[in-house]
Amino acid sequence: MRVFEFFSLEQKLPIPISVMAAQVLEQGHVDIVRYYPVPVPNKAIKAMLYVRVIGANGVYSSNGGSVPLRVAHILYDEALPGPDARLAVAKELLHICDGALAASNTRETVDRLIDELLVPDELLAEMARLQIPTTVDKAGLMKAAACLFPKECRDTLKPLYDRQEITDDYLADLTDLPVNIVRLIMSDLWDSIYDALQDIDESLASFDQPE
Repeated sequence: MRVFEFFSLEQKLPIPISVMAAQVLEQGHVDIVRYYPVPVPNKAIKAMLYVRVIGANGVYSSNGGSVPLRVAHILYDEALPGPDARLAVAKELLHICDGALAASNTRETVDRLIDELLVPDELLAEMARLQIPTTVDKAGLMKAAACLFPKECRDTLKPLYDRQEITDDYLADLTDLPVNIVRLIMSDLWDSIYDALQDIDESLASFDQPE
């Protein structure tokens, strides 16, 4: 089961990063994930991912030695508040699953699909209103948010939210996500965003299929 599909059915909040990492590892793209909080001078960058191969003798090498291990290193801004750090790390975890695709000639096709499906004027306007940077990797950010606040949970809580029986701050605490992301997820626009994310995820999966 794909990571996005797995978390759509999750019903317990908050989603631990360790649970997401376990699902990513199950996909088989890497063997180990390590995290590093680091000082980041460029505040436009929240987190980054790189993958190295470590050889059997414990020394990093290009050929990986006789028993190579693929190690994903996720670096994130040590100054980020906890909820923002979770979202940034989750986004990079999901990018591990896109690694092979990103290096292939299908990347341009997928980028065009993402632009067509996930960058409607309404989304850009809503992101600007909620002070979510519009220059970020929108598909990655939305996909990470959808995994950390699963649709099953969101749809259960939506009637209470619409009746103002629960607040943005309550949901931010419950999910351990930034308040502005919670507001976007609880908005009526989220249903169309989620549908687009599903289309993108299914399209990405089709590129992974052997010819």
